[in-house]
Amino acid sequence: MNFFGHLVVARALGVGDDARLGSMLPDLLPMCGVRPASTSAGVQRGVTLHHRTDDVFHAAPPFRALEREGRSRLQAAGVRRGPSMAVAHVGVELLLDGVLADDDVAVADFQRTVPGSALVDWNSDEARARYDAMVSRLLAVDVPRVYADPDHVANALHRMLARRPRLALTDDETDAARTWLHHVRPRVEQARVPLTDGIVPAIRAQFTAA
Repeated sequence: MNFFGHLVVARALGVGDDARLGSMLPDLLPMCGVRPASTSAGVQRGVTLHHRTDDVFHAAPPFRALEREGRSRLQAAGVRRGPSMAVAHVGVELLLDGVLADDDVAVADFQRTVPGSALVDWNSDEARARYDAMVSRLLAVDVPRVYADPDHVANALHRMLARRPRLALTDDETDAARTWLHHVRPRVEQARVPLTDGIVPAIRAQFTAA
């Protein structure tokens, strides 16, 4: 699950703003290459929620089915095994963020919550500035709404995976990924409820027990 999906789950569980931010941080921090010196108990509670959510989401049959079919289709289209696994996994997650972004209230909550760098104790002023700059870039391009567009997701995956030599997509593989993303997007939309609402009870049980 990507950061906006994590916020949607956090909202469903009714946690506070600090935990909502924390639920997104494990996905956001690698994007700007920084680490906090420490976080409040509330933010850390959200980080714990993030990991519980990923455990349940990645084991959910609808996600596993979409991911498995994606790998098969991508490899049949000539995408190498490693990149096909990455595209099938992350592609579904990004498309789900785009599907969920039709909820204007949730998007407004994201736009209000994600700039919360004041809730984090940073290692340096530079680290905080890098986080704030990343947030500004995300909001400027209208994330998460842009993930509703399979073409944007294909371009985003191309950029993301370019940093990993073994996973970097060739132009032909990016075209194959784009074709698959257009194919699978309606199925992600159909799976929206089981991929979000359907997993909340199991997440709540794990999160409460933690």
